[in-house]
Amino acid sequence: MALPGSHHRVYMVLGRRFLALGLLGLVLTWASGCAVPQPRGQGIYQYVTEPTTKAGYHLYLPMDYVRNNGRHPNPRMKGWPLVMTFHGMKPYDNALPQEREWEKEADIYGYVVCAPELNTSDSFMEYPLTREHSYVLRDKENVIAIMEHVFQTTNSDRKKVLATSWSCGGYLAHYFPNRFPDRFAAIAVRLSNFSAALLTEATVPLYKDRVPVAIFIGDGDFAACKTESQDAVAWYEARKFKTVRGKMIDNMGHSRIPQTAAAFFAEQIGLEPLHPEDAARTVAQVQMTDYYPPPTLLAQFAPPSSLGRPPTALAYNEPASRRNSPTTPPVPPKTTPSAGPGRSDSASAQSAFTGSSAGRDYPTGRSPAYETVASRSRTEPPASPPIRQERPAPQPAAKPPAPQSTPPRNDSQQSTQLASAAREPKSSPPPATRTNPPPSSAVKQVAQKDAASKPPQAEQPKPWKASEPPMPMYAGRPVSRNEALRNAAAREANQREAADRSSGQYGVTPSSGRMPGTAAARPSQPASASRAFSSQTRANRVNVQLNGPAVGTSPHFIQYSVDLPREKLEGADFLWLDNGVWLNDEPRGHKILTSPGHHNISVIVVTRDDVEYRGNATVQVLEPGPGSAAY
Repeated sequence: MALPGSHHRVYMVLGRRFLALGLLGLVLTWASGCAVPQPRGQGIYQYVTEPTTKAGYHLYLPMDYVRNNGRHPNPRMKGWPLVMTFHGMKPYDNALPQEREWEKEADIYGYVVCAPELNTSDSFMEYPLTREHSYVLRDKENVIAIMEHVFQTTNSDRKKVLATSWSCGGYLAHYFPNRFPDRFAAIAVRLSNFSAALLTEATVPLYKDRVPVAIFIGDGDFAACKTESQDAVAWYEARKFKTVRGKMIDNMGHSRIPQTAAAFFAEQIGLEPLHPEDAARTVAQVQMTDYYPPPTLLAQFAPPSSLGRPPTALAYNEPASRRNSPTTPPVPPKTTPSAGPGRSDSASAQSAFTGSSAGRDYPTGRSPAYETVASRSRTEPPASPPIRQERPAPQPAAKPPAPQSTPPRNDSQQSTQLASAAREPKSSPPPATRTNPPPSSAVKQVAQKDAASKPPQAEQPKPWKASEPPMPMYAGRPVSRNEALRNAAAREANQREAADRSSGQYGVTPSSGRMPGTAAARPSQPASASRAFSSQTRANRVNVQLNGPAVGTSPHFIQYSVDLPREKLEGADFLWLDNGVWLNDEPRGHKILTSPGHHNISVIVVTRDDVEYRGNATVQVLEPGPGSAAY
C-alpha cells in the first residue's frame, strides 16, 4: 500500500529529472549553434589567470614560436604581434571559442593570441551598449592588466597589438583603441556590433592617422550586427581615419571568419605570412566587395563642429534599399560616452541598465537571434534639412543656392563653416539643436553681390548619382606627402594612354576603373606635388623584386619590395600600384591577386633628398579552378 502523497513525490522527482535533461539539451543546442569550424593549431594553448585582477584569459603561442623558443623566424620582427580577440555574447560565445578559431591563423601568420574573459559580453548586458556600466569598467581594468601580463610572460611586441572581435565583442574592440589609442596598432572586427555613444571624440586625433580600421560585414548577418557594422564604417570615415576598409561578404551569415582580420593585420603591419600558401587558401574561402556608406549615413555620424555647433549636413536623394532601417535626418552623436545619441540626462537615467530588463530581447532558441533593428534614440527631423553650399574660388564667402529640384553635389573645395554662415533660412527654422547662427550683414552683402554677378546656369551644380562613390567630406584638411604622391600618380595615370606592358616602360598603367580616393574624388593638391610627376625623364630606374612565381593561378600570393640601398630607403616615400590602383605606402608588402590577367606592379619612390625612382614588374594570374573564390 502506497503512503499518502507518495505518487506526488514520484511525479516531482521525475519532473525535476526531465527539467534537468531539458536544460542540458538547451545548453548543448546553444553550444552547437556557434561551433568553431576552424582546425586546431600545432602550438601551445594555456589558460592563465592574471595575478593582480584575478581575471582569466586564454593564450595561444603559435607553432613557430614554440619551435624557435620565442624567437621570430623573420629577423626584422622584434617580437610577435599580439591579437586581442573579444568574444561575443555568452552563452552563445565565450573566450575559449575565440582562442580556438584563431589557432590556425596564428600558425599561418605568426600571431600570439589572447582571448580575455569578459564581463560585458553577456546576455544580461545593456543592448545596444551605450554607457560605461560597471561591467565595462571592470573589463577596462582587467584587459589592460592582462595585456601587461602577456608582455611580461611572452615575447609579444607591445607596439603591434591588434584588436579584433566577433559579434557582441565588437563593442569593446572599438572601445579599447578609443580609450587607449597608444596601445593598439590596428582594428579589424568581424560581423560585430558597434556603438558610437560608447566612444569619445577627444582621443580621435591621437589614432586616426596611425591605426587602420577594417569592418567585415556579412550580407546575411543578423540585422543588428549588419546595421551597426555599417554605422562603424560611417563613423570612422566621417572622422577622416587614414585607412578605413569596409568589406561586404557575400552569402555570409553570423559565422566565424578570422582569416579576414588575419590577412588585414598582416598587410597593415608589414607581416609576411610564415606559410603564404595556407594564407592564400584560407582567405580565398570568402568573397567580398567594398562597402561605402551612403552620404546620409556619413552626415548622421559626422563629428561635432569645432565651433560647438552641429556641422552642416548634406542632403541627397538616397534609395531606401541602401539601408536596412528607415532613413533618418543627420543626427550627430553625443560626445559624452555615458549617454546615447539624442538622449537627455533624464532619459538616460530612465533607461539605465537593470537586471530585470536586460537581455529580454534574446530568445532561447536554437541559435542567437538579435533584434530586427538595433534600437536607438532619434531626434525629430527638421522642417527643412540644411543643404551644403558651393563656394566660388575667388571670393572669401560662399553664395546662397538658387531653389533646385535636385540636391546639389558636394564641392570638395567648399568650406563647411563658411557655407553654414552664409546660408539664409528658406523655410521654418529647425529645432534648437540644429539651428545655426544668422549670417552677419557683411557676409550677406558679399553673398548677394556674388549671386547677382554670376549667370544663372553657374548656380546649378551637377547632381549626385547613386552610382557614383560618396562625395568627400574632408575639404580643407592637410594632405600628407604620401597622399600627394598617390593623387599625382593617379592623375598622371588617368591622362596617359595605356602602354604595352611588355614594352619595358615603367610607370603607372591606367586602370579600367578608378577606386574612390583617387584624384577624381580628392581635393586638388598643391602644385609641388604635381611638379614631381611632370616629367618621367627625371625618374631613375629601380628594380622591383617579387618573392613568388611570375605566373600563378588565382588566388595568387606575391610579396614585393624595391631594390635600393638602406640609406636611400630611410625617410623615403613610397607608392605601390597594381594596374594603377593603390597597393601600399611602405618599402615592401604583399598582395593576394585574384583578377585573371596581367598585373603591372609598379612603384614610385621619392627619397629624403627628393630623388625620384620608378620601376615595375609584371605578374600573370591564370583563371581560378572550380570552387575558387575571390578575396
